[in-house]
Amino acid sequence: MIRSLNAGPVFVVGQSLGALTALLMSVQHPELVRGLVINEPPNVSIITGLDEGKQILGEGAPTFAARTAAGKAGDGTKAMRILIEWVLKLPPGGFDTLPDETRAYMIDNARTEVPAVVAPPPPPITCDRLNTFKVPTLVTGGANTRRFFSLINETTVRCIPGSRLVVIPDADHSAMRQNAATFNAVLLDFLRTH
Repeated sequence: MIRSLNAGPVFVVGQSLGALTALLMSVQHPELVRGLVINEPPNVSIITGLDEGKQILGEGAPTFAARTAAGKAGDGTKAMRILIEWVLKLPPGGFDTLPDETRAYMIDNARTEVPAVVAPPPPPITCDRLNTFKVPTLVTGGANTRRFFSLINETTVRCIPGSRLVVIPDADHSAMRQNAATFNAVLLDFLRTH
């Protein structure tokens, strides 16, 4: 582990909340990062000042409030169900229609929902902050994703000089699973060329 830390900058890849974490770490410590690949980071702070962002966040407010209430009540599984149904544009109860394996890993990850809901929000990552970011960056997202995520992706790419957006066909928020062949090809191409 220590050898790898001393080996120099590394590629950082993240999905969803992991992408937001990767982005925050990369912005705070760009000297550690050789390249950044993020798939649909929920970086709300980058769209709060946009008219379309305000509209989207207003429309999602009841869902976000229900998730927060479930998390604060200690029900991570309920919070996760609410979140996943919103992210994947499923009707109420749609979580139960997902494949068993998908539901199982999401419920396993539900233990992270309570801390995520009750923790203070991460430091804002604004466009002004990203405008000074000089690390090669690839932003990906699914062609069928929520406008919330595509707006964040588009704004992120406008804010990071030299960054690139690739939209993965036949996928929504989980592009790396839904269209793994295309996502992996895009990722490997970025890694090879940077």
